[in-house]
Amino acid sequence: MWAAMNESGVHPTIGGVVLGLLVGAYPPRRAEVELAEALARAFRQSPEPSLAREAKLSVERAISPNERIGAVLVPWSSYVVVPVFALANAGVRIDGTLLERALTSPVTIGVFLGLAVGKLLGVGLAATLAVRLRLGILPPGVSLGNVWSGAALTGLGFTVSLFVTDLAFDDERLREEATVGILAAAVVSTVLGAVLFRVLGRGSSTPQRPVELDPPVDPAVDHVRGPADAPLTLVEYGDMECPFCGRATGVVSELRARFGEDLRYVFRHLPLVELHPHAQLAAEAAEAAAAQGKFWEMHDKLFAHHDNLEAPDLLDHAAALGLDLERFARELGDGTHAQRIRDDVAGAEASGVEGTPTFFVNGVRHMGRAGTDELAAALLRTDPRGTPVERALAGIAPAPGIRPRSPLSPPSRLPAVEGLEETDDPSGASPRLDDRQLAVLRRAGRRRSTSKGEVLVQGGASDWDFIVVLAGTVAVLEDPEPGDDGRPRVVLVAGPGRFLGGLNMLAGQRAVRTVVAAAPGAVVTLSVQRLREVMRADRELADLIMRSFLLRRALLIGRTTGLRVVGDPSWPTSAALRAVLDEHGIAHQWLDPADHEAARAVLAENDALDEERPVVVAADGRVLVDPSPEELLGAAGTGRVG
Repeated sequence: MWAAMNESGVHPTIGGVVLGLLVGAYPPRRAEVELAEALARAFRQSPEPSLAREAKLSVERAISPNERIGAVLVPWSSYVVVPVFALANAGVRIDGTLLERALTSPVTIGVFLGLAVGKLLGVGLAATLAVRLRLGILPPGVSLGNVWSGAALTGLGFTVSLFVTDLAFDDERLREEATVGILAAAVVSTVLGAVLFRVLGRGSSTPQRPVELDPPVDPAVDHVRGPADAPLTLVEYGDMECPFCGRATGVVSELRARFGEDLRYVFRHLPLVELHPHAQLAAEAAEAAAAQGKFWEMHDKLFAHHDNLEAPDLLDHAAALGLDLERFARELGDGTHAQRIRDDVAGAEASGVEGTPTFFVNGVRHMGRAGTDELAAALLRTDPRGTPVERALAGIAPAPGIRPRSPLSPPSRLPAVEGLEETDDPSGASPRLDDRQLAVLRRAGRRRSTSKGEVLVQGGASDWDFIVVLAGTVAVLEDPEPGDDGRPRVVLVAGPGRFLGGLNMLAGQRAVRTVVAAAPGAVVTLSVQRLREVMRADRELADLIMRSFLLRRALLIGRTTGLRVVGDPSWPTSAALRAVLDEHGIAHQWLDPADHEAARAVLAENDALDEERPVVVAADGRVLVDPSPEELLGAAGTGRVG
């Protein structure tokens, strides 16, 4: 193309301008970004060449040709084309005679000192004084050493300097001497800047984005959903027009349902106006609704209608919420709440936020996938009270203002597990892994030593790991049956090469059984997310694990005798239910929510706790809330009716 342009006789500058105007430029397109995400997900599930090509083209279409071309050509233009252009247009023949004359020329020396020294001192001192006198602050991750190093590089601006030289000097000799000073300053500034960056940056690591929330949550200022004094805190920086933020509302709802009163959720604004033109006004609309006590109602409505955020749409949303429309419209028109949005944006910058949605878990920026399981694991891992197992075993008192929770299966109730022999596996539900499979799991997991009697998984815990036994033995315990003197029963003892987990783990449900080290040894633990990654990468291992989980569920259903009834025995409905069970001689186990964390969870999940209605779990997994006598008899089966 360039050869054709050259032969056409068109001036290269004109040709470059015309070509530049022909290159398309537009902001990232939301529809293309979402399509690229969908195609990438499809390729991940079915890695076929056609899907790979479609995903690649979709990603490219989401970014304008102007930006794609710029990313490829900017390094060449900056480091090759521009310097060559500048030198070619300097119009000076550098030889020994000129260099000898320039060494003593006041013009050369003055230009050199002005560029290489004057700019360094001017930029460096001005920035230092501004910081010392508190006239401003440096951006996050930038030190004064970085500023001085960058100041040294300011002497590189020779393109404009050459242009000024042509205007300032009519004498050809003076112009040549000034040009030598400009070129010498460019070389010295480059070397000096590189040296300063190396020396001044030697004692500090590469600047990193901040990871801590700044400013911290202030219930008097922030919008908080949940108890203001809750022990767990989840902060989201979001954009009302961002479709990914809209999807994150479902994740937040699931987390609030899972953690209940232990979690407070905070929303802060970060409108990405370059991508979402209506985001700023929508954020102000949420704050205008907050001024009338309807922030969360407006928050939910805006995310539910993120495609309808123009000014007339905002007024419709406000009318639907019953807001004072005159006040609402006036505050939007006056920009009454714009400063609040700017404050949130400043906080996002100080906290290292670069996009939406970005979550902070207990004051620290969450990195990686922000799904329900990942955020739940992060909340539990950084719980200031410790993990559920640590709190139960160590007897740590709750922090001031936090409601105490009933302990989960105290260690004093555990049976003696030392000396137990490894149990056989006639059903195939607890297979032994081969060396290759063990190596895969060892690489993916975290190895830890175990001591006799150490609790590895606590029954009722909501956050628990997949366990692979490397050495020693591990015992699996379940709740006691009638006649067991209130002590859990040992249902399995697993030795090296066997693993522990179940379908309820993959479903994000609580642990049904407790796992205890029966003999000193070592295990490998994998989080649910890590286990899923391993299973996606190794189909053979995934098939073995999944089939064993299914066999364990089948055994659990098959060996269950009678029903499990969850509820407070003192409830009137519980008394009526017990009368039916006793009248027909139905074998059952009663779980009191005052004693069992898992029982409380079952009642809460079925909205039965506040209404004081017992829940019956049948052997086949069916869940009945306050069943009638006929439903109860049907769940028990004819063989269980006396």
